[in-house]
Amino acid sequence: MHQIMPLPVTIGLFVACLVVIVLLVRRERRPREIGQVRMIPTTPLLMIFVITAIVMLIHILTVLNGGPLRRH
Repeated sequence: MHQIMPLPVTIGLFVACLVVIVLLVRRERRPREIGQVRMIPTTPLLMIFVITAIVMLIHILTVLNGGPLRRH
């Protein structure tokens, strides 16, 4: 079966998402100066990267399992 996205690419995207999530969480937790507006909206970006990481994890599990995950 020909894969559209091979496993190493999926793992690389998953790791990259985790790195970006860690960086965004660190930036989110830094204290803000009163009156300063952040130019990068971290909360929507966090949601996007968390959802992407979950999708990549599901894809990794599906590729390693050989098919879609099923309940027994």
